[in-house]
Amino acid sequence: MTGQIYIITSDSLLAAGIKHLLEEYCAASPIIGNCINSDVAGPSASFIVDASSFSKNIDFFIPRRQRCIIVTDASDCDARSIGRFAPVSDIIDTLSQFYSETSLPDTSNSELSQREIDVLRLVANGHINKEIADIL
Repeated sequence: MTGQIYIITSDSLLAAGIKHLLEEYCAASPIIGNCINSDVAGPSASFIVDASSFSKNIDFFIPRRQRCIIVTDASDCDARSIGRFAPVSDIIDTLSQFYSETSLPDTSNSELSQREIDVLRLVANGHINKEIADIL
């Protein structure tokens, strides 16, 4: 892997846990900290970011969305999110998949519409489809 993985969250325990899982199961050496700055995080950097930080810095993360995984308050995991209350085995699987994908080049150059950004922000905050439909 050529880039670094940054863990961005204000929750120290969450950051330490994710760091441990990456080191133990993926042989990765992530960096814990706030590097929401293009000068610090190079073009091949990847991010594991909590929903709050993602929402507050959406302009930074949208162009890097293919290299982001969001930690939500949900109880399940998918390819682009980790639920805080998901089984550890699911979290490890998601992190392993994310780690293996981060070495691939980022091929997404398409711009998102404002509506897509609004939906992404709501998903990052843990809303389900029905809630998003009601809100929008």
